Amino acid sequence: MTGRFRNALDLLTQAGQAHLLHFWEQLSSAERERLLSQVECLDLALVESLVADHVRGSATLGSPGEDADSACPLEPPPVIALPSASEQQAERQRLANLADQAIATGKVCAIMAAGGQSSRLGSDTPKALFPATPVTHSPLVKLFAETLASIAQRAGVREIRWYIMTSQSTHDALVAAFEANDHYGLPSDSVHFARQRDMPAIDLRGQLILAAPDHLAMAPNGHGGLFEALRDSGALDDMRAHGLETAFYFQVDNPLCPILDPIQLGLHRDHGAEMTAKVLEKKDADEKVGLVVQRDGRLALVEYTEIDDETRHARDSDGRLRFRAGNIAIHTFSVDFLNRAAGLVLTYHASRKQIPYVTPAGQQVSPKQPNGLKFERFLFDVLPLAHPALAIESLRSEEFAPIRRAFLDHLV
Repeated sequence: MTGRFRNALDLLTQAGQAHLLHFWEQLSSAERERLLSQVECLDLALVESLVADHVRGSATLGSPGEDADSACPLEPPPVIALPSASEQQAERQRLANLADQAIATGKVCAIMAAGGQSSRLGSDTPKALFPATPVTHSPLVKLFAETLASIAQRAGVREIRWYIMTSQSTHDALVAAFEANDHYGLPSDSVHFARQRDMPAIDLRGQLILAAPDHLAMAPNGHGGLFEALRDSGALDDMRAHGLETAFYFQVDNPLCPILDPIQLGLHRDHGAEMTAKVLEKKDADEKVGLVVQRDGRLALVEYTEIDDETRHARDSDGRLRFRAGNIAIHTFSVDFLNRAAGLVLTYHASRKQIPYVTPAGQQVSPKQPNGLKFERFLFDVLPLAHPALAIESLRSEEFAPIRRAFLDHLV
């Protein structure tokens, strides 16, 4: 380990990050191995680039990146209204038939993002395993597994392949839960896990943060890490091997998500779309959801932290918000587009966070104010690259109820 330590020290010293080895002499062999393994996986060139942009440079937190598109004015997007159940029943049925045929012929799969912990819900378990139902206390993942099993049964197929994006902090627990619960009734070979990468946090001076003497402060690299996670795990190869054409994406914290919604799938396939985003009308200007917009003739999505006050509060002549198409993280992708997106290098977005750290004296600190930056890639940054891309209407009461602390307080 001596040679590894010296190599790590040389690299960190050159990068101005040698403080990461401050506690080396106090660490056990296991702790040294943990720290060295993290250091050896660091992309120090990327870290330096992020520091240059977000600490020493001109990049502004909470604002769009400095790409050419960001200079283009935003316009409200064209949104496809859902066919009325009473007045357009024939159209609804036509779209549903398209979706049913695709499912029955094995062309459709599901993708779920499940990299988050339940820390905001007062638990240290993965959010996917949080006991969400008030009576049976079933975990979220069980609800979704039962839904997929039901859809497969109605379609007369053995399986609907399910790709689950985990993170370093949730992967082992989720894999173990599926194995312990007989994959919640699904064929074991129909569930594929894809672990996203972690990114180190930096303080406001550009120094990497030690969360404890033997490890760095790390966090999942955002839902935009999906594409490389699917590629690296072999999921994209698996999709191709099974002849899949369409992937339905959702996030684990929304139990109302209509998985494999036939209207959404039907519209997506009917238009030959590469990416479809569901939107709902924001309830007020300050609701913390991203906005689907139109920029330079293409659909794009702007995170709520990156929306200026003028845009956020602008209103039409009828008094409605001019920019009201809120993103609810329910998407549909063509598998071909997923493969293309996996080859892209997406921009990292920075956000100020309260990041626990250890002082040089060994004291653990949980700051009350933001003390550092975390970096994430956003899945929806690929939306402008999809041709065609669709935004379709959704109903809040039927499709969007993410589980958060306020949701649980309401239940009790």
